[in-house]
Amino acid sequence: KTRSISNKITIVAGGPHIHFMAEDFLQNCPAADFAVRGEGEETFAELIECILDGSDPNNVLGICYRRKDDNRILTTPDRSFIANLDNLPMPAWHLLPMDKYRAPHVLKGVKPFTIIMTSRGCPFKCSFCSLSLVGGRKQRRRSPENVINEITELKEKYHIRALRIEDDLFTLNADWAGKICDEMIKRGLNNIQWEANCRIGTLNEQLLHKMKRAGCVSIAFGIEFGNQRILDEAEKQIQLKDVRPTVKLIREAGLKSKGFFMLGYPTETRDTVLETIQLAITCGINYAVFSLVTPFPGTKLFRYCEDNGLLVHKDWEHYQFGFSGKRPFRIPAISESELKSLYDMAVKKFHFAPRQLLYFLTHHTMLMIRLAFTRIFSRNAPY
Repeated sequence: KTRSISNKITIVAGGPHIHFMAEDFLQNCPAADFAVRGEGEETFAELIECILDGSDPNNVLGICYRRKDDNRILTTPDRSFIANLDNLPMPAWHLLPMDKYRAPHVLKGVKPFTIIMTSRGCPFKCSFCSLSLVGGRKQRRRSPENVINEITELKEKYHIRALRIEDDLFTLNADWAGKICDEMIKRGLNNIQWEANCRIGTLNEQLLHKMKRAGCVSIAFGIEFGNQRILDEAEKQIQLKDVRPTVKLIREAGLKSKGFFMLGYPTETRDTVLETIQLAITCGINYAVFSLVTPFPGTKLFRYCEDNGLLVHKDWEHYQFGFSGKRPFRIPAISESELKSLYDMAVKKFHFAPRQLLYFLTHHTMLMIRLAFTRIFSRNAPY
């Protein structure tokens, strides 16, 4: 929050938290000079030019900044979303130590590994999610040719063996996703193993089999809660009855499934949390990632917690998914100590379930040996 090296350095910050609370951030972080809201590529490039030539920052859309003469914080109008993502240059992969990045164990821990994004935006309105607000409600997609060019470069120049498609929802448009898969197969890129984020209700047998042939290994998707009332309150727009058929569809296509689960929605009780844990254990997924509900700025959940007096503080260092710091809010029906116990229970019960132990011993033998020595199972899931 304070400068310790030099006052001549210009400090610029960005990200989802900054997008929603840029002025608040600058007020509470006097060391920062600028806050970039929304997508940063065009805004940051213009801001750098502005700083270098000494022109007025007020002409740069999408920023908040501290005026030098009086320290007053000013906000410029919003910048529109980037309409054509193909206009963006390829990432500067050559500036990174690409040979050092290792894939998560769902992709066998191979390296080199990297992450790409092929689209931005999500039309769904989950109350806990800020990403759709930052990226827009309408999904914008790179052309399949543009995506394939990037994957080709990653393979030929950096010998990538695995990657993760980090889009919020890769399978929203099955025709577009299918064209990317077709090109991967056609160009021999299907020896790269990969994982993508998807959603219940956007998968079909034909697309899943095509993804499998294109090198896809794992489908990750948010199940979130094991209670329909909580799902509806969170505006997740999925039905519990569709969870098991979706997992079965993925399995029959020869793919692994990874489910994301959350514990501690404001109206939860111990019983609803236990329903989530039970669903994770019994629905047939291969991997589960558990996190704690966190009311991030800009979301409906944040406003709900604020309006109902559930926020304890706004120390952004502790707005995370685990128990490593102060929790930013409290829920009425479950104490913090009980929620912590339920979180630990979820991780242990899932990974020590007989079916899951057998799966990990069969598919991740070396990982299990390492975990046995380090005893990671006591607190965190191995992801």
